[in-house]
Amino acid sequence: MAFEKDGRFNLLPTMKAIKELPFSYNTLMKYVAEGCPCYRLGSQRYFDLDEVEAWVREH
Repeated sequence: MAFEKDGRFNLLPTMKAIKELPFSYNTLMKYVAEGCPCYRLGSQRYFDLDEVEAWVREH
């Protein structure tokens, strides 16, 4: 769950995650609405790329 081996969080904010993922912002937001895992801090969403990719493979 969103941790690297050294115990630090491995989360990217939305716009940085989009640069690393093979789909658009709109697609990511659609996936979030369908249950894709993300973490919120205030109004900002953060994503663990491994969790997102695993979720996409399962759905």
